[in-house]
Amino acid sequence: MDNQTLLLIIAAVIGVIIIIAIVAALMKASKKKEEQKRIEEERRREQQRREAEQLREENKQHDIDVRQRELDVENRRLEAEKARLEADRKESTINREEEQLAAEREELKRREAKANELDPDFDEKSGKRSAAGTAGAAGAGAAGATGAARRDDHGHDGRDHDRHHDGLAHDDRHHDGLGRDELGRDGHRQHDDHAAPSAHEHDARAQGQEFDPRGQGHDHGQGLDPQGRDVQEPRFDENGNEIPPRH
Repeated sequence: MDNQTLLLIIAAVIGVIIIIAIVAALMKASKKKEEQKRIEEERRREQQRREAEQLREENKQHDIDVRQRELDVENRRLEAEKARLEADRKESTINREEEQLAAEREELKRREAKANELDPDFDEKSGKRSAAGTAGAAGAGAAGATGAARRDDHGHDGRDHDRHHDGLAHDDRHHDGLGRDELGRDGHRQHDDHAAPSAHEHDARAQGQEFDPRGQGHDHGQGLDPQGRDVQEPRFDENGNEIPPRH
């Protein structure tokens, strides 16, 4: 084998090696590019994940805000419905009161018409009572007032009338414990507002009776008054004079 052939073989081997090296370099570069691309893709995906998570958090907060606003709107709607129902209730109450007042007004008119129908002094043409009827009603009212005043002056209880029949105007009710009895005699009262024992009381007790100044005896069912009279005996005669006590 000559030198030329050997050189050709060596050149061919070197060429093949160079080609293999070039192919290997290209393949390595391709793999590196693919790895870089994969890394970039992974970074992009991670960024997208972070953005998606952030967006979800924002959406959650926004969802909370929206729910709160929805609750506020629902509350306002319920309040408006409640106010509408309250207004309807008040309107219904007012309508019932108006109907009741109208019915009462009609009842008043009916009773007034009945009173006018029963009143003989009512003039249907003029719609008023006659002058004679009005004067008669006023006179009847004045007469009733006068009668009441007379009853007050003469018939209220009769105690003053009985007290003054004897011609004396003494009042036996004194706050200082001293005063006059029913015959105008001075007397002394004890400090306990009870009169001192009288001669009639001593006589009654001497006879075995328990004297009662109010005229109520305990032994015989009756007693003596302060003047010694039996409580069942009349105090005044037919002329209004006091009957003297029997001793």
